[in-house]
Amino acid sequence: MALVTPHIMGTAETRKKLPAILDEFRKHGAEAEPVYIGSYRHADALLIPAALAAKIAPLLEDVMIAERAKARLAESFTPVSGDELVARLGLDEADISAETAALLAELNITA
Repeated sequence: MALVTPHIMGTAETRKKLPAILDEFRKHGAEAEPVYIGSYRHADALLIPAALAAKIAPLLEDVMIAERAKARLAESFTPVSGDELVARLGLDEADISAETAALLAELNITA
């Protein structure tokens, strides 16, 4: 896919060409060119093949998680000890030990 100024289709043109666009998506899969939709040389939407969406979805999720992490890091916080965290979350240390042991066993890890 070339990184050039995209051709932006108007909505009427997109409606008219939609069957051909979908045929291209089926034929070329993730390699098919995306279709920019908008007006007055301003893209309002981007139509991409489902195969491409499936490939980039994990990357988009990573970007969203990173944005949330950056926002949280910008917030002020008070460090707490592990024991205090367990207490604040209302967890029982015996339950944590049992879950840890079960997970280690499931993963065939010996402590």
